[in-house]
Amino acid sequence: IDEMSHLHEHLDFILTYRYETTGVFHWPWIIPYGILVIVTGVVLFKFFLRIPTATKIFFVSAALIYVGGAIGMETQSAVYVEGNNESESGMPYYILVTIEESMEMIGVIVVIFGLFHYIANRWENFAFTVHVLREISGDSRQSTSSQ
Repeated sequence: IDEMSHLHEHLDFILTYRYETTGVFHWPWIIPYGILVIVTGVVLFKFFLRIPTATKIFFVSAALIYVGGAIGMETQSAVYVEGNNESESGMPYYILVTIEESMEMIGVIVVIFGLFHYIANRWENFAFTVHVLREISGDSRQSTSSQ
């Protein structure tokens, strides 16, 4: 939801206008999001205690990878941008952003795998099928050259 709506960018714009933040807080959206991570952890703690150990390991790993990318790498990018008086461009910055986004995607993959692992161990006969529906508009083998 955040990526599609650009919520943290909008929040960052508002907070940057109201407060002057520097260093790891160069992009101040990480402050409310960090608080949200802590609150979410507190709210889900009882649930976390009741799930199997293997699932806990997947969930903790996923959270560390995802939050490490989303907030951890974002702070590193902020330090780089401020420390080098650069804008949000250039190869080193793009490498940091690529690592950040990759960690977020890997975190999501790990939590999905953990959920599948939990389902497979909880319900032995559980099965699901994925059907891919494609709209075919003509033969894809035909060339589409214009004359």
